[in-house]
Amino acid sequence: MQSFFHCSTKKYEKRAAVVLTLSITPLVQCCIIVILTLMFNFRRLDQVTLLVPLLIICGGCILLGMIIAWVTLELKTRAVKRNARYTYLDIQLKAFVFSRYDGEFAFDGQRVVNRCLYTVDFEDFESARTEENALVIRGRIHYYKGMSHRMGYHIKDGKIDFDNWWYNLTGWEEITELRIENVFEKPALIAESLTAAKKRFDEIPPPKPHVFREADFIRRRPKPRILPDDMNFNRQW
Repeated sequence: MQSFFHCSTKKYEKRAAVVLTLSITPLVQCCIIVILTLMFNFRRLDQVTLLVPLLIICGGCILLGMIIAWVTLELKTRAVKRNARYTYLDIQLKAFVFSRYDGEFAFDGQRVVNRCLYTVDFEDFESARTEENALVIRGRIHYYKGMSHRMGYHIKDGKIDFDNWWYNLTGWEEITELRIENVFEKPALIAESLTAAKKRFDEIPPPKPHVFREADFIRRRPKPRILPDDMNFNRQW
């Protein structure tokens, strides 16, 4: 059973490819037309009024294409890095977490990342299924939204324990259904893993009741430590 799932970043690569194709193809066609115009009118290029505008058009198309390509690739790289880091599903022994990247903003000269966090205890988990490449989770779900650096958590006894204690007591919105669309590449595998994790949780034996024994509270008196004669000494300065 797989317990950690990263989000799929293929959609960002497809979007970048579509944007580059739709924006750069007309620019390339314009450059080709200019080059053909220069080739078939080579004898009349002694006129500056014809040569300069064609060269400006060709150079402008090349420069604009380079700018569009750089901006598109930069945005794609940033989206892939942010989503690969902040969008995931983590299955633990008694609970699981779904984290989703929710944008970022500048504050006090620094970039602050927002994310949405969904936590579900397996004792409140009902079902997980797929509908048209979407993962649908039902149960008692705690929904958090805020700055990522404030929603750090660790695992304690198989459950989610937030570093900021108030998130353990309040700060969430309770929902009964979560629909995750176009985030993971294999939602059916996640549904199977959640079902298997729920079954594993149900098989955990209940804790044994504590039986009071008087012997647990009886302490033995420590034996006195006797040093050999050669280790008994006094220091007098």
